[in-house]
Amino acid sequence: MEEKMSISQYIYMASDAKFSKKRCLPTKGIVCLVIGVLLLVLCFAVCKGDALKMTLLSLGAILAVAGLIWVAVCCGKDNGKIIYLPTGACMKSCKRYLDANDVMTCRNAVENGDLSALESVRFAASSNAQIHVMISKDDACALVQVLEYVPHDFMPSTRVWELSGSDVVRLRAWLNKK
Repeated sequence: MEEKMSISQYIYMASDAKFSKKRCLPTKGIVCLVIGVLLLVLCFAVCKGDALKMTLLSLGAILAVAGLIWVAVCCGKDNGKIIYLPTGACMKSCKRYLDANDVMTCRNAVENGDLSALESVRFAASSNAQIHVMISKDDACALVQVLEYVPHDFMPSTRVWELSGSDVVRLRAWLNKK
């Protein structure tokens, strides 16, 4: 199987600047952490009453831990969102396992850009092939690709197919069927 470009590579290699990755900034987490630490310091430095001290201690600890978690999540590996620039909509990733009997049909449909053939493909609970779709929340754009399991990971087996307009609505309806 020849080396195919994945959807994420396609997004970053797009020459017409249709997609952008928006990074999550940890400012809210840092503010929450700083306020929590200040409350903890204030608790030990100023408070003399037990009830007020326990309230500030609890509130400061909760804010500090929440701030740490927020910063960790924002600085994580996959913290960015893919944005479809023409409409400013966020792209959502969706993967579905394909029925073993329909893998070739699905692969041919994606390679040939045939949405009606794709709509006849059924999903399975588990399989060695899956369809990966990145679809904008406003149904303006969708990227479709078939992945097949090669030991240890799912690898692209088709090109990336870009859909727009009413085809995206039809694709979403097909993805939502049971």
